Amino acid sequence: MNSPKFAVIFDMDGVLIDTVRVHWQTYNKLLRKEYGVFVDDSMLASIIGMSLAEQIPILNKKFNIQINVANFIKETTIQNKSLLENLQPKPGALELIKSLHSSKIPLGLGTSSSRFIAVERMKKINLYKFFTVILGEEDVAKHKPDPEIYNKVASRLRVPNLRCVVIEDAPNGILAASSANMKSIGVVTRFVNKSKLAGADLIVNSLNDTSIDMFLTLFKEEH
Repeated sequence: MNSPKFAVIFDMDGVLIDTVRVHWQTYNKLLRKEYGVFVDDSMLASIIGMSLAEQIPILNKKFNIQINVANFIKETTIQNKSLLENLQPKPGALELIKSLHSSKIPLGLGTSSSRFIAVERMKKINLYKFFTVILGEEDVAKHKPDPEIYNKVASRLRVPNLRCVVIEDAPNGILAASSANMKSIGVVTRFVNKSKLAGADLIVNSLNDTSIDMFLTLFKEEH
């Protein structure tokens, strides 16, 4: 098979690693202790894909509280770090990335987490070596659903936007991909169901359900 002329750009949290669940165990523990509030799955679904710095003002308004962003991040970072010591890639992630990489398909990562954290976590789960480009929140002025991060990843991969596929688990990420004129595959999670990902070109229950053929179908190419 000739090398397909497209690129795949991954979101990280919720797609490659199950950090959403781990993070919010920590966040909700602190929120309950300090503010007497709890973020349930339905509300979480509306803010997944944003950085914590963007989520906190929404929580402040929703619950009429005053969380200090810097202090909250500082207090939860150490706890999250210990919880993520045994971090593993989500089912199907390693297999899919190896398959794409062996087919010489350029791979990028665009996350709402910091680039430093993304690199650290990709190294921990042995996926770092497969990515040509990794960008995080500090690399953009505007965050998802703005397309800036995906535009920048595509540019650095040197692949036209129209030849990129984004893999996302969040509605804001799907909107960012659409705004960037990219194809998208939505991955269902416990926090986001199929209806929330309706804007994606394809929706899967797990990365185990993806294949090279699926990407080729998006571009109507034969292999």
